[in-house]
Amino acid sequence: MSDEAKETKSYDVEDARVRISVICGKAIYFVVALILLGISIGIVGYGIAEIWKAFRAGTGIITPLLDGVALSVLGLAVIDVSKYLLDEEVFRNRELGAASEARATLTKFFTIITIAISLEAIVLIFGSIKDNDIQRLIYPVYLLLTAVVITLGLGLFQWLNAKAAQLTEKRG
Repeated sequence: MSDEAKETKSYDVEDARVRISVICGKAIYFVVALILLGISIGIVGYGIAEIWKAFRAGTGIITPLLDGVALSVLGLAVIDVSKYLLDEEVFRNRELGAASEARATLTKFFTIITIAISLEAIVLIFGSIKDNDIQRLIYPVYLLLTAVVITLGLGLFQWLNAKAAQLTEKRG
């Protein structure tokens, strides 16, 4: 066998390894995305079941409703992660194309997380007020502060990215 034939065979083997690696990676992302989708459906379903249970028991329904909203928002956040994995890692054959795509994806994800944290804080605040337990307000206040910090961090991230985009445009 000539050196050229050996080199061609070597490239074919390497190409096959790369293809197998890519296919296995996409399969793993696909399975993880499906698992996350199932978990998110379970979270939303659990929230609905808790609301139904409270409604049938005739007990106060406000707290279960707020819990249901918080669980639904959390479920949507997990669905977004699942969708992102499917879109970006399974179906697309490229990385994030532009900085604006990455910025939009991060903004959407962190906005949903911030809403979920804020809703959980509100539910806990109402529970503390209802039980007349001021000591329990510390945790919800920390949650609200966390939501504020995430929002400020996201704003700073977007501002810095906008400045970077302006600098790139000036150079280009």
